[in-house]
Amino acid sequence: MTPAQAIRLFHTLRHLRPEQVLYRAKYMCLPRARISRRLERLSQPGERTAVPVEFATSPDEYLGNGQFCFLNRHGDLAGGWQNPQYERLWLYNLHYFNYLNQSTRGRHASALGQLIDAWVNANPVGVGAGWEPYPLSLRIVSWIKWASTGQRLAEDALVSLYLQARYLAQRLEYHLLGNHLFANAKALVYAGMFFDTSEASGWLATGLTILRRELRRQVLDDGGHFELSPMYHAIFVEDLLDIVNLASTVNSRGRGQHAQACLALAFEPLPHMLAWLRVMTHPDGEIAQFNDAAFGIAQPLAVLVDYAKRLGVPIQETPSAQTLTSLNSSGYVRAACGDYVALLDIARIGPDYLPGHAHADTLSFELSLRGRRLIVDAGTSTYAIGAQRMSQRGTAAHNTVTYRAQSSSDVWSAFRVGRRAYPLDADMRVENGEQSSQCIGESEASPCGSADGIGGWTVSAAHTGYVHLPGRVTHRRTWHGDHDTLVIVDRLETSVDRAVTETDQTFATLRFAPGLDVTASAEGQLVVSAGAEILCHLTHTGSTARITDDFHHPRFGESIPCKLLRLTFLHATLVTRLSFRTSI
Repeated sequence: MTPAQAIRLFHTLRHLRPEQVLYRAKYMCLPRARISRRLERLSQPGERTAVPVEFATSPDEYLGNGQFCFLNRHGDLAGGWQNPQYERLWLYNLHYFNYLNQSTRGRHASALGQLIDAWVNANPVGVGAGWEPYPLSLRIVSWIKWASTGQRLAEDALVSLYLQARYLAQRLEYHLLGNHLFANAKALVYAGMFFDTSEASGWLATGLTILRRELRRQVLDDGGHFELSPMYHAIFVEDLLDIVNLASTVNSRGRGQHAQACLALAFEPLPHMLAWLRVMTHPDGEIAQFNDAAFGIAQPLAVLVDYAKRLGVPIQETPSAQTLTSLNSSGYVRAACGDYVALLDIARIGPDYLPGHAHADTLSFELSLRGRRLIVDAGTSTYAIGAQRMSQRGTAAHNTVTYRAQSSSDVWSAFRVGRRAYPLDADMRVENGEQSSQCIGESEASPCGSADGIGGWTVSAAHTGYVHLPGRVTHRRTWHGDHDTLVIVDRLETSVDRAVTETDQTFATLRFAPGLDVTASAEGQLVVSAGAEILCHLTHTGSTARITDDFHHPRFGESIPCKLLRLTFLHATLVTRLSFRTSI
C-alpha cells in the first residue's frame, strides 16, 4: 500500500461508527446465517384483511413471456437467477420482485405467481444474491404487498417468506446503517404484521425499535433524508407510506400496540418530508439529481402526494411561484424567480459515517427555465466499479469548480469517500423592493421573498475541499439572480490572504440539457438555444471557454448526448452571467 492509498483509507475509515466495524467483522466471519426450518402454523393470505388503500404502482419491469427490463437493459431467466452475464444491480432488481406491484400486474398475474414459485425452487436458504439483506428486505415487502392485495401465495411460497424474514432478522445491516437498515426494519415490520406467530411479534418489535432510532437519526429537522439524495429521499417517503398503509389494518388483525406505534411513527414525518421533496423537484415534476439520483427508480412527487392524500396524510401548501427557500439542515436552496428555478447545493456530501451515495458536487446547481431543464447534473447511470462510476461522482461531472484537476471530495471505488469537502460561510439574502433580509438560519425550512416580487436574491458559500492542496485554496461561490439574469461569481482564496496564481487545470463546468445547443455569437457571447428558440445568452470574464460534446445520464443504463461548457480560470476570479431575456 502506497502512502497516498494509506491516507485515503484513513480518511475513509476514521468516520465509521463502532457498530459498523463490529458488524462487518461479524458478517465476514459468519457469512451466512444458520436458521431453524421449524415453523409455527402459518395462516393463508386469504384469511387476512386487505390494505385499505391501493399501493403506488411501479413501472412495468416484467414484460411478459419471461422477459424483464431493469436499468434500461432487457433480460430473461434463461441463465437462472444468478446469471453472471448481468451486472449485480440488475440481478438485485430481479430478486426485488418490485414487478409484483407494477401497473400491469393483473394482466400477468398467473405468470407472476409462477415466478414466485420458481424463485422458491431455485434459491435455497442463504445462497445467492437474493439472500443478501437489502434485496431480501425488498422482496419480503413485495411478496406481502402481493398477498395483501388479494393474490394468494402457495404453501411453499408462504413457508419461504417466513424463512426469509427469519433469516433477515439475523442479518440486519448494522455494518451499513442508513437506508439499508431502514429497509430491513420495514421488512421486519411488514413480516411482523403479516404473520400471526409469537416469532413474528418479535420481528415487529425489533422493526419498531429500529424505526424509533432511525427516524430520529435519518430525518433531518427540515424534513430531508440525511443521505441527501432526492432519489433515496423519495424511496424513504414511499416506505413510510407503505408502513402506514399496512399498519392501518392492524386492529382488524389484532396485532396490538407495536403495530399502532409503527403507524404513528411512520405518519408523523410525512408532511415535512413531502414538503422537502416538493422544494427539490423541478417544474417538470422530476427530482434534482444531487448525489446518487436517477429518474425511474423512486416514485415522482405527484404519485407520492396522491398516495399520501389517499392515506389521509395532510399535504402542505405549494410554495408561491416567486420565492427563495432554504432547507437549512440539508443545505439545499431553491430560488424561483422570473421564469427560472435554480436548485443550489451548499450541503455536506452526507453523513460522515455513510457517504456511499455521495458525489463530489459541493456548490453545484441545476437550473430550469420556463418549465424545462436548462442546466443539468451528469446524473447516475451505474453503480458498478469502474471509470464511468468514478467520472459521474467526480467534481468535473457537476456544475461547480474543479481545482487543479482534483475532486472536492475524494470519491473512489463505487461507494467510498476519503477526504471530504465541508461547506462554510453559507449566507442567503433577498431584496424585496428596497429591503434586504438574511434567511440562512432563520428556521429549518426558510421561505424568503414573496409572490409579489423578489427584487433580487443572493446565495453564497465556500467549501474546504481544496485546503489540503498546495496554496490551501478555498472555493467561494456566489449566485446572484433577478427576474432576467443569473450571475455566478467563483473565487479561489488562499489562507494566507494572497491571490491564487496556480490555475492550471482549474475550471468551472456547465452541463446543458440534452437537445440544447451552445454556440458562440459574433458579439463574443455564448447562445443557448433549442432549435430556433433562443433560451439564454451567456457571458464570462476571467476565463477561456470550450464547448464539447458530452453526456447526460438521467436514468440507470442511459447516456444521452449533451453540450458541456468548460470555463478555464485565467486568474482567481471567474464571473459567469446568464441572461434569460429573449433579446439583448
